[in-house]
Formats: sequence, C-alpha cells, structure tokens
Amino acid sequence: MATPSKFSCARNICKLCLKFPLSKNSSRFYVHATSGIQNTVQKTDELESSFNKLVIPKRKKRDDLAVLRALSETVGKDSTASPYGYHDDPFLLPKTPMERKRYLLAAESGRKAAQLVIRTKPDVFLAHQNDEPKIEAYYPPNKTYIFTDPSEDGIMERLDQLDFKSACDMHKELIDSGKEVGLDVSNALLDALCYYNSRPPLDVIEFDKPPAKEEGSDIIEEEKQEEVAEAIEPPAPNEKQIMKQWIQDTWKEGEENMAQVLFESLKEPDSHSYNAMIRGMVKHGAHGKAFNLFNKMQEKGIQTSLHGYNALISAVTSIRTDYKDRWEVLVQLLKQMQAENIRPNVLTFNNLLNSLRLMGAIGRNKALQTLSEMRVVNVAPSLGTYSLLLTVFYKDHLPPNDIIYDIVDTIEGEEFTYQDPNDMNFFKNAMNICFNLKDVRLAYRIDALLNTGSNYKLCGDTSKQSLYYSRFLHLICLMDSAEAMYEYYEKLVPSGFIPNGLVYMDMMRSIQTAGSFEKLPLIWKDMCIYGLRYRQEGVDLLLQVMATAESTDIKVLKELAALADDIQKAFLESQNRRDQMKWNILGLTNLAMVYIRAQDIGKAWATLNMHEKLKKTPGQAVLEDFITLCCDTKNLEKALECLEMAVRKSLAFAPALAEKIRQDPELTVEQSKKITEILRTEDSNLN
Repeated sequence: MATPSKFSCARNICKLCLKFPLSKNSSRFYVHATSGIQNTVQKTDELESSFNKLVIPKRKKRDDLAVLRALSETVGKDSTASPYGYHDDPFLLPKTPMERKRYLLAAESGRKAAQLVIRTKPDVFLAHQNDEPKIEAYYPPNKTYIFTDPSEDGIMERLDQLDFKSACDMHKELIDSGKEVGLDVSNALLDALCYYNSRPPLDVIEFDKPPAKEEGSDIIEEEKQEEVAEAIEPPAPNEKQIMKQWIQDTWKEGEENMAQVLFESLKEPDSHSYNAMIRGMVKHGAHGKAFNLFNKMQEKGIQTSLHGYNALISAVTSIRTDYKDRWEVLVQLLKQMQAENIRPNVLTFNNLLNSLRLMGAIGRNKALQTLSEMRVVNVAPSLGTYSLLLTVFYKDHLPPNDIIYDIVDTIEGEEFTYQDPNDMNFFKNAMNICFNLKDVRLAYRIDALLNTGSNYKLCGDTSKQSLYYSRFLHLICLMDSAEAMYEYYEKLVPSGFIPNGLVYMDMMRSIQTAGSFEKLPLIWKDMCIYGLRYRQEGVDLLLQVMATAESTDIKVLKELAALADDIQKAFLESQNRRDQMKWNILGLTNLAMVYIRAQDIGKAWATLNMHEKLKKTPGQAVLEDFITLCCDTKNLEKALECLEMAVRKSLAFAPALAEKIRQDPELTVEQSKKITEILRTEDSNLN
C-alpha cells in the first residue's frame, strides 16, 4: 500500500471547502481548517517515520515440524487421490480393504528385510558413507563396544543396543566384584527388561545359521549318532520357535526372567523399581503377582506411582470374577491414591471405565459417577472416555438410550488430541450406534466432529476407517436422498476408504428409489476399478436396477445399453477366472429388458436367443415387451420369430402373444396366416 503524501489530506480538505460559498464567518472556518491541515501534516510525518523504521520481531521457539505443518495447511484434501501411504505405481495401488492391509504389511516387511540385510552385510553399506548429516538409523548397528571393562557406562552402552543379556552379565560382574551400581542405572535396565519381558525385540534378534559342513564331517556325524542320546545337547531355538514365544507373550519364570533376577539382586529397591515390576507384570499377564508385589509395597510403606495404579486398575477384572468384588477392589485403589495425594489423570479414569465395561449393571450405574468425578477433579475426558461410555451403555441385549446424543451435544465442535489407545475407537463405535439407531442426522454430526481440526487423525487404522465409512455411507443410502449419497461418495472414495460390494449394492438400491439412473455407469466404472467387476451378486443387482429404468431419457437408456454390453464382456472374461459368473434366468431377463428399453431390437433378440442356448425359459413380461417394441418400430417379422420361440417352448401364454400381434393395424394378410400356422403347429405338438 502506497504511503500517503504530506499534502494529500490537506488538498482534499481544500477541495471540500471550495464546494461551499464563503459566508460572514468564513474567516473563522478558515482558521479551523488551517489548524486541521497542520495537525494532519504532523500526523502524516509521524506515520512516515514509523514506516521507515524497521522493527525486528522477537524470535519464536518452534519445533522441528513447524515448517512442514505450515506448508500442509496451504493445501487441501484431494478426494480423488488415495492416501499418501499407498502412493505407488498405478498397477500396484490397492483397490480393496484387504489389499490395503497386505500392501502395508508388504511395505513393512520390505523395511524389515532391508534392516536384516544391513545387519548381515554391514561391510557393503559402510563402504558408501556419503550422506551428510549422518542418519544413524540407516546404518548397521555398531557391535563393537567402547567400554569393554565392567562399568556403569558399559551397562548403559549395551542397554542402548538392546543387548539385555550382555548388560545383565556386566551388572552381575560388578555386583560380584563388590562394586556398587547406581540405582538409576539399575532402574534403567529394569525398565527395559520389564517392558520387553527380558528379551530383545524381533528387530535385533539374530537367528543362528546352520554351520557349513567340512570335509569328512559325515563320518564324524555318524560317530556322534552312536553316542548316548542324553549326551546330546538340545538344539538352539530356531526362528519359528522364537516367533511362537513372541506370540505367547507371558511373564517369564525362574532364571529366564532377567527382570526378576535383577530386582532381587537390588539391596534397597525404591519406588521406581517396584513400579517398573508392577507395570511389567500387568503388561505381560502376571496380574496376581502384580497385586502381591503391591501389597508388599504397602507393608514397607513404599508409595506407588500414578502409572503403577493405572496398571493395577486395568488388571482388576482378571483377579476377581464377582462384579461386587471387582468394584470393592477398584474403590480401595482409588482411596489409596487419595491417601497418598496422587492426582489421577485421564488414563486412570479410562482404565476404570474399561473395567466397568465388564461389570454388567454395576458398571452402568458407576460409569456416570466416574464421569462426574472427572469433572470434580478437573480432568478433561478424552475421546477414549466417551468411547468407553458407549461400550458400557450400548450392548446388543440392552434397549436403546440417549447417552450418545448427550455426548455429541457436549463435544460437538471440539478438537481432541491422542491421549489413550481407546481414542481410536470412538468414531467407529459412534457410527455403529448411529447405524443401529438408523439416525442419519446424528451420523452427519459425528462426521462433522471427525472433520473438525485434526480429529481425523483419531479415526483409527485401515480396518476401523473402512468400518466407519461403510456404515456411514450405508446409512445415507438407507435414510437420505441419492444426491446426498453421491455427494458423500465423491468426498470419501478413494481418499477415505474403498467400498465393498455391500456398499455398492446399497447405492444401487438408493439410485433405483430416486430414479437417478444416470449415475449407474459411474458406479459400474468404479466397481471395475476396485475389483468388483466379477462379483455375481453385484452384477445381478445392477442389471435388476437397470431393467426398472422405464420413464427415463432415451440418452440415459442408450448409456445403460452400452453398460449392458460391458457386463456381457465381464461374463465372458470371468470364464477364465476362478470366480466365474453364470447367467441365471433373472439376469438374462433383466438384460433383455435393458435392450428393450433402449429400443435396440437386435441385441434384445440376441439376448432372447441366449435363453435357448442356456436352456432357460423367458418370462411372459419380457416377450410381451419385445413384441410391443417390434410393433412400435414396424418390425413384425421379429415379432413373429418371437412367437415361434414361445410355441417351440410350449409356453401357455403363446396365444396371448399372437393376439397382441394381431392387434397391430399394419399386420398383413400373409402375416396373419403365418400366425395361424404357428399356432396350429403348437396344437399339433400338443396332440
């Protein structure tokens, strides 16, 4: 914006004064005008000086993602593109929910394979070190340690590499030699052992390879086989056995539990040590042992941490079967927290609600009290809190209630952040309830909440997103107009999810109800793209919907006839596939009706001939409509051929078809005689 000149305001005021005639008091007005001009010029000079002065703002502290976050806000969401995680060669783009899951698993498997190659062939990668700055995650792990002698630094160095066995061995060497290990180092090692259950993650496990055979090794092996079986050591666990142990993730016993051995070796374990053990036991299924250790802490007067109490609250349902006993244990834990002045957080109440979810009527009675208690202690609920409330009050055997409406009224328009794993279940559970209630308006409000701020990040993984959007679109098809259905379809596909066959069938029924048959070619095109071209149920329903397009523009009917041609190609292509499609009588009838509606006599007659080839019998309605089309287009020869087909199949309504042809005013005498001969042939066949 240009800076105003010094006398621009004064010039405007003078022009304004000249518009009025001078009066007796003009001198007084002139004095006021000149004083105003002087003030204006003075203010203009001050304004110019402020413009010329450069003011450097104070530096603001920003995180590493501030620039990327600002750039992301400059672009909108492309509803026609797949999510960024699936960007690839067009041929490899996943087209179904299952393909999306396999795609992500394959990508993760590729990353794991690359890491395995880096670990097994480090010399190949270390020969090319041209990256600057160096990214440690892309380099093979350093297996050589700086601290070789037993020391606290050596323990921490091995702990950073997740080499638990070496760290524990060094810790034991220090203890056996009479040296003291700092409690902070011991607790750091204990935290890792409790979290990983005394075993390293699969990323750093190195599976043993079979040793290469040397010359003459066969003779040595035969001699070993002759020895006593007890002398043979058991083989090392292979990859399959290790994977089985990881699936059965239970708290280890005895010397295998390095966390328990380390904990018992501590002379004076503190609160941190006890809490690490409690959280590890709860995480890996040893709930009873966790409560026994908690009782020992209470006897020794050691205070439990907030995270320890949260873990114990989540494990109450595993140690008690009676609902009243469970509630008594929960109350005791909460009272103990109050006595120790430990302020609960949102995870405390969410774990409490998760336990109440499995306590029947008692849980429903105490759930709302829990929510009121959150307000008393000024703890803001998360989406996981409301999700757990929905699971408490909405079950299959319970009558519907209004809890979900109160929840939506409370949180509508708010933006949430991730605080609890249950946060990812809210939108899925809420939309499922809307579907059961058949309330599309409530579903729109929940979807608006999902698109508020960054709430879309809390929609969950691929399976949860697919369930949410499929329920949402299915509900729109049932309870709203076809225009609204297609509007949301264009917004959600393929950026949000890939519809399955049931969703497309619901869309077809919605289009049939609304009479928007011009949308069917677009639906069929998307079905072909997303792997539903050879689904028998979807194709049969599509033909059924197309056959009902009666009072429609002829241009749309021609497009439906072209769509029917492509469907016939799909039937032929499916013969070379495992999931073959087969023509049934209803599908052939609907196909013929589509061509009849489009006034394509040739293709309609070819479809009727398909009935004979496939040994199917056409119905009376389709033959009558075909004869009507022949009469309207003055093609009585085809009408007579249709009558002959009905007579060959000995259809009872053949005389009615003949009478319909006789009513045509342009019927000739020869054609009338031919009708009589055709019917006479029928009588002779019956005799």
